[in-house]
Amino acid sequence: MAGRGTDIRLGGRDGALAAAAREAGGLLVIGTERHLCRRLDDQLRGRAGRQGDPGRSVFFVALDDPLLRLFGTADKRIARGAAPDGSLSAAWLRKAIDRAQRLSEATAFEARKTLLDYDDIIHAQRMAVYGRRNDILHGADMRKMAHQALAGAIDGLIDRFVPPDAPADLAGLDQAVRSELTLAVPFAPGEADGAPDILRGRIAAYAERWLAGKFTAFGEATMDTILRRLFLSILDHLWAEQIERLDHLKRVVGDRRLSRTARLPEFKLEAFAAFRLMMAQFDRDASAYMMRVGIEQTAAQPTQTAASG
Repeated sequence: MAGRGTDIRLGGRDGALAAAAREAGGLLVIGTERHLCRRLDDQLRGRAGRQGDPGRSVFFVALDDPLLRLFGTADKRIARGAAPDGSLSAAWLRKAIDRAQRLSEATAFEARKTLLDYDDIIHAQRMAVYGRRNDILHGADMRKMAHQALAGAIDGLIDRFVPPDAPADLAGLDQAVRSELTLAVPFAPGEADGAPDILRGRIAAYAERWLAGKFTAFGEATMDTILRRLFLSILDHLWAEQIERLDHLKRVVGDRRLSRTARLPEFKLEAFAAFRLMMAQFDRDASAYMMRVGIEQTAAQPTQTAASG
């Protein structure tokens, strides 16, 4: 098939051959199948009869062609349209094929639209992550961002160990604060009952004091550079995992026994929940790593000078 918009010149540049080709009826386009999309058939037909030249097209279709098998009528129904001598009406077949092509195009359109709807959900998350990444790269206040990550991590600890509808687990909270934030925060027995804000404020005060000490010890510029590289590394790693998670979720939702209209809302809800978990994980990882930040200083090796003389 010639490219779209390309004219096949009868006889090439030979005038005699061109005249003979026109006399014979021009270009004959023979199609050995009908495509799932009518536009492709129309482009094939359009190769004949260009620039006022004569031409025609003929298409052959087998009754077991995938177009008829998947989107058309059954063989028995087609056979009922046959004449007594076994021939099939071209007009009847043309209608059946056109109907199958329209159904194929509608199915393909719906598939593309559904794919775009899924991509829109993923794109919204991508823009949120890229926005956070650009903030880290281009001059965000890293001290403020570090405090925000700490606040998110501490909120997660309070929600986990001091739930509003269950007894507080001070021992578990103390162990988690020590392991995740490397802090030893004193908790009085029984003070967690009805006082999660007090615990949150106490942990935050210890964490902010510890972080401020690191800024003082390492210097504002050095700590700023460390946090930028650290936060970028954590965010990139979590986003790569999130992309794989969303791709898996798309397949899982598609395999569930849900109606076609219910799959997209289901994916949207679970994708949003996964995104919230990813951002909470970012706060935890960022807090855990920056609370462990240290700089190793190696002693300068004495230089030996050779004696002269």
